[in-house]
Amino acid sequence: MSEFRRWISYIYLYNQGEKGKNTGFAKVDVRNGRCRLHIGVKGVYNCDGKGLEVGIYSRRDGRPVRSPIGRMRIQGGCGEFSGVTAEGNLFDTGVSLEDSGGLWLTGSDEEAFYLAFWEGEEDGTDFLERKPEPKKEPEIQLKAAEMEQSDEEAVLEKPEPELDNLPRPGLWESLCRYYPKTGQRLRERGIELLQIRPADIRYLPRQLWHYGGNSFLLHGYYHYHHLVLGRMTGRNGPEYILGVRGIKNEREKFSAGLFGFDSFLEADGKGREGYWYTIISLDS
Repeated sequence: MSEFRRWISYIYLYNQGEKGKNTGFAKVDVRNGRCRLHIGVKGVYNCDGKGLEVGIYSRRDGRPVRSPIGRMRIQGGCGEFSGVTAEGNLFDTGVSLEDSGGLWLTGSDEEAFYLAFWEGEEDGTDFLERKPEPKKEPEIQLKAAEMEQSDEEAVLEKPEPELDNLPRPGLWESLCRYYPKTGQRLRERGIELLQIRPADIRYLPRQLWHYGGNSFLLHGYYHYHHLVLGRMTGRNGPEYILGVRGIKNEREKFSAGLFGFDSFLEADGKGREGYWYTIISLDS
């Protein structure tokens, strides 16, 4: 029988280094090398309408390190964040569950943090003294979509791009230089698709970062191993989309719609396989 672990860690507000009230919980389930994370908070009002940034807390050479994994949307002071990830590489941060010490959440107030520490971890107040370190991305392999087996887009190896300081008007063109294209049939219809990962959403405008914690998006990524960022021609000019590979049926349509992916882009020529997508803006 495979190892199964489950625990709940409570989240506390730390304001100017002082531990305050309990504001929520983090539930962790681990089985077969996969880690399911669910976070719930309430009474959070210092996020300035932009939600909370969520990350993993760990240590490097004895010093605290913060690794961002996504954003949590806050409504009425309450919010949730869920995802499934590999136990040995939490949300593509390069940090394993074993090496992590807990979670951090932060909003617009730089003096306030919401922290949850795993069992055995110290209170972590030294964590508040250190700013986030940029994540160093390893070289990755990007596999072309299985549905496009006729494509000549074989396995590609390339380092992650450094896009943080790109001017927004040229963002799409810059992304096209870094990420592999997919979907030959769709290109013939004037639709351009790029393969990306959840971690790459951080290179998009800030208002899109909350998709990094979208449960439907993460489920689709860990099943099909890629997402798509696309451009198509709409009634008023170019439209940009964020898509999750899937199958067109009523059950999946319902799930996709619950998480904001309410349109389907057919990609197999049969109307069954393709991408559930949502229209996005690449303007800051």
